Amino acid sequence: MASQALSPAWQLYLMDHCISTFKNWPFLEDCSCSPERMAEAGFIHCPTLNEPDWPNKQIEELTLGEFLKLDKERAKNKIAKEINSKQKEFEETAKTVCHSIEQLAATVG
Repeated sequence: MASQALSPAWQLYLMDHCISTFKNWPFLEDCSCSPERMAEAGFIHCPTLNEPDWPNKQIEELTLGEFLKLDKERAKNKIAKEINSKQKEFEETAKTVCHSIEQLAATVG
């Protein structure tokens, strides 16, 4: 399967992408957990609270069910992260509007 035929969201399962996720990885040389070896073992480095590292197989080795399950989890994490971000943005805007209303009420009253 050519990588160009995959959507960007699904390209994350390719070996080159797996290796590229190991930016700022502390174990680079002379160890069994170099980025290349970790990717070969099926890991993707996702150093955030919402997206822990998770193992995967080579894309060619995944069954359709396995692929869809992994992609569903990735999508759920992405959506949860976006919802959290929008909720925080909304709460900050609500605080600003509430403060403005209180100031307006103080000047009018």
